[in-house]
Amino acid sequence: MTQLKDAAKIAVEECMDVRDNEKVLVLSNKPNRDVANALKDASEDVTENVYAVEYPVADENGEEPPGFVADLMVEFDCVFAPTEKSISHTDARRYANESGTRCATLPGIRTDEFLTGLDANYSDIKDQCERIYDSVRDSEEIRIKTEIGTDVTFKIGRPWMIDDGNASQDGDFTNLPAGEVFTSPVDANGTIMVDGTAGKLGTVDSDSIRFELMDGKLKSVD
Repeated sequence: MTQLKDAAKIAVEECMDVRDNEKVLVLSNKPNRDVANALKDASEDVTENVYAVEYPVADENGEEPPGFVADLMVEFDCVFAPTEKSISHTDARRYANESGTRCATLPGIRTDEFLTGLDANYSDIKDQCERIYDSVRDSEEIRIKTEIGTDVTFKIGRPWMIDDGNASQDGDFTNLPAGEVFTSPVDANGTIMVDGTAGKLGTVDSDSIRFELMDGKLKSVD
């Protein structure tokens, strides 16, 4: 538990910059209880105003949390959400941010992932994200080639964004563990080969998965 709390301390003090006069809400499901308890304990070292809610696991990522949870979120300064299914892309999270609440979601988090992903120097992560952002932000096209057969070209037409784990200002949002520079392309063509992990399929144990893209649409999967 000491290691978990040390990792939670980084999330509480470095990423979210929780202050002693603030109210913190920790939302979780049963599978994520250990991480939630660590975040609660680390928050209580900073402020007395910490409230924890555990509710049933949702059916899908992006499903709205129960109404009473959404109502609570706008009443707190900081919300940690180590939930089994992601609430990152929900109206509840968006409304909370719009009200000034700082939110950190940790979908599907387990203790090993929490220890590995949060035991990091987030100042270094911020610097690395900024360097990557500077190298890609003016790109109109990005091509990716790998030895196993990936050869895909993306056309860029939307803003690039940084998620470096910092959610210290009112209304900020981060997905922890963090360290990401991203955009959504307007077009894509080519082949993507996957030999690591793929969404709900989990680890790719044998042959690679081939995705064929044409005019921004998925044409085939083998």
